[in-house]
Amino acid sequence: KGKGVQVTISVACFVPKPDTPFQFCAQDRRETLREKQKYLLSCVHSRKIKVNYHDSATSVLEGVFAKGDRRMGRVIET
Repeated sequence: KGKGVQVTISVACFVPKPDTPFQFCAQDRRETLREKQKYLLSCVHSRKIKVNYHDSATSVLEGVFAKGDRRMGRVIET
């Protein structure tokens, strides 16, 4: 009563993880993820809708780390 509705949308980039049905699916490139996020934001015209999303660079790194094995530890440390 008296207050408007606020809607929050949270979206994340698809990151294929090992040992899942999606492990052999390709992950979108960083540029493609950015374009999709930009398009999503351009579709929201209301100030009452807030869109939260992950940084595309972080999602790409998450995919690299998910596919790596124990040798990835040295890469992360470096």
